[in-house]
Amino acid sequence: MTVRIIQNRQEYREARQTLLDLVRRDPALGTPEDDQLLALAIDVERYEVQHVLDLPAGSRLTMVAKRGWNADGSHRFLLPSWERRRLRFALGLHTPLTRDDRQVLQQAVPVIEDVGEPYAVRIAEVPEPLREELREWWRMWCLPLFDPDGCGDCIYVWDWSDWLDGRVPDLP
Repeated sequence: MTVRIIQNRQEYREARQTLLDLVRRDPALGTPEDDQLLALAIDVERYEVQHVLDLPAGSRLTMVAKRGWNADGSHRFLLPSWERRRLRFALGLHTPLTRDDRQVLQQAVPVIEDVGEPYAVRIAEVPEPLREELREWWRMWCLPLFDPDGCGDCIYVWDWSDWLDGRVPDLP
């Protein structure tokens, strides 16, 4: 894996397009194409952190960069399948949740109960990169957020179920 430094905006655009093409091809893990994908993701992310993240809010150019750097400056990857998912999402490519993803989330993300009934899910409990996908989903549908106990934003459990199952929320 060769990580190079992107020098200017033109190289950044070319690297981002190549990254998009590679992610769409979905190379098998451990292949030279997979190594190229990871190296390119690091290149693009490093350029974005240094040159793009100070753009105005809402700029879609900032999407590949994540807070994935360790304290010592080395790059921290997510699980390989979720790192791929994060890149696909960052590049605007939708990927439905798999049955395995749903099972992991249902086990890992606690449901807050009220009077013994499922009530809400705290967004901070959802692991990255799926948390960002969930945030984009509730922003798209203008769903309510609330903080019932002062411990962070929550969504209603029925909205959580709709997102997990890929359904359109039941809006009034």
